[in-house]
Amino acid sequence: MILLPNNCRCTGKPGNLQKGIQPSLPIHPKNWNTLKASLKEDWYVSYRFYDPRFHGFKQRIIKGMNEFKTLEERQTVTRAIMRDELFMLMKKSFNPFTGECIEPEPKKPVNPKEITADTPLIEALEKAKDEIKVSITVKRDLKSVLKYFSKAAELLEKNEIPIGQIKSRDIRLILNSCQHVKEAEKKRWSENQFNHYRSHISMLFTLISDDDIIDFNPVSKIKKADYAPEIRTMLTDEQRALVDEHLKLRAPVFRRYVNIFFHSGARSAELMRVQGKHVDLPKQRYQVLVKKRKKMVWVWKMIKDIALPFWEEAMTSCRANDYVFGRGLVSGNLQQDPHHISELWFKYVKQPKDKGGLGIDVDIYSLKHLHTTEVRDILEENTQMQDEEALKEIAEHNSHTSTAMVVKIYDTKNDDRKGKKVKTIRNAFA
Repeated sequence: MILLPNNCRCTGKPGNLQKGIQPSLPIHPKNWNTLKASLKEDWYVSYRFYDPRFHGFKQRIIKGMNEFKTLEERQTVTRAIMRDELFMLMKKSFNPFTGECIEPEPKKPVNPKEITADTPLIEALEKAKDEIKVSITVKRDLKSVLKYFSKAAELLEKNEIPIGQIKSRDIRLILNSCQHVKEAEKKRWSENQFNHYRSHISMLFTLISDDDIIDFNPVSKIKKADYAPEIRTMLTDEQRALVDEHLKLRAPVFRRYVNIFFHSGARSAELMRVQGKHVDLPKQRYQVLVKKRKKMVWVWKMIKDIALPFWEEAMTSCRANDYVFGRGLVSGNLQQDPHHISELWFKYVKQPKDKGGLGIDVDIYSLKHLHTTEVRDILEENTQMQDEEALKEIAEHNSHTSTAMVVKIYDTKNDDRKGKKVKTIRNAFA
């Protein structure tokens, strides 16, 4: 769609003047601008014009090029006809409904950062992304999501639609088109990624709707995709020893962090925010800012005896306002991006052996699942702690508000535990 003065629009390609691409109107035949175009066909410019003040659209057809009998002449005249029509539409505010040129209403000066109902879709979302207050990790994810969402919107010619005119069906079509864009670049796509894109685009629309720029969040009507979660691969005991030894030789500072992360029950994003003033070594605890029931709250987490030497080493020269895991994962006043942890894990663990890694295709976040599973085993077997007690203890260590996440997500042996209970039931038939 080509956006025109007075909130009007017409079918065609909007172009990109910054890249030197001019807008164009639909022309028959479609191959009119090639050497294969036939002079035997009837040539014409044909587009639909939309005006919000009128119902439906006005179909406009322009001829005048068919009297020219050579391909070069007809193509030259066709370009001139289209150029003149676009000039009338875009500069003179020509309206096919009335057949007149209507002087556009003067627009109030707009703050370049301000979003209005007339701001084009992608421009509005980019501005919302810059304005929204989220963590570094979420901001990075938003940037990636918008990259492919923008490409999909441009492919469907919906990138220039004013944000005030966007419908749920537009967003649904763009989200579905993201799959084709990513697969064309040989990137992975799944139902889980659809939900990831949906939730991040929804964040931006929520911000825009909260400012009363649009009446409601159009993403809210789009259902999440159903998907079966992948079975998370876990490190074997042999692989754990191999990883620890490899990091001890190649990246001792990262090894220290991996051991702290494994025992912490925290996310990397939470650990990256920990400062010296948040750590109480004598009481073996540290404070982290976590999200609980849509609110950010400070909680104390315990430092296990086995992890204490690693914490003491990390805190050696850490001052009160220093980040414990700052740039380079050493204490300092510059915060480390949590994404760096995944990059280091890929470099030293997942990457093939000939490139310096171990060739072990396991994500670092699986350590959180592995630790949860082992702690539940130990609590139930070595301390005779009841099942529900153990779950509550683990949930508190992981800063979860209930035991549901432990059971459904983090305990990889949960299904085996249920089966084990059934196996021990001695209900004889006779």
